[in-house]
Amino acid sequence: MAVTNGDRVKSVLDALNAPIRAWAGPRLERVFGQPWLEAAVAREPLPEIGSDSDTWVVLHALGRDWRDVVGSELTAEDRRCVDGLAEIGREIASGTQTVSSDRCERALSDGERIARSLGEVELAAQLADTRA
Repeated sequence: MAVTNGDRVKSVLDALNAPIRAWAGPRLERVFGQPWLEAAVAREPLPEIGSDSDTWVVLHALGRDWRDVVGSELTAEDRRCVDGLAEIGREIASGTQTVSSDRCERALSDGERIARSLGEVELAAQLADTRA
C-alpha cells in the first residue's frame, strides 16, 4: 500500500508529540493551570475530535495564546510553523481534507523547524531525511 501525503504528515505529528508535549506542557500549565486543556477549551472550544494527547491540539493551544505561553522563547517563523501544523493536523484528524503535495512538503518542513527550535536536533535530522 502506498504512503499518502496525509500519512507522511501524521508521521511528523507523531514524531513531534513527545517533544512538543514535554516542552509545551509546563508552559501551558503555568498559564492555564492543571489540567490546561479544560481551561484552554473554556476560552475557545475545540472540535470534538481533539484531546490533550493530540499533537495538533497542543500546537493549537500554543499558537492561540502565543504571547502568554511562549513569549519570546520561539520566533515568529516558529509560530507560523506551529499554526500551520495545528491546522493541517486538525484537518487530518477530522478527515475533511486530502493533503496536497505542496501542503505535505510545507508540513514536513515546519515539523523539522519546530524540532530544531526545541533543541531536538536528532529528530530534526530524521524529519529532514523524510523529505529527501
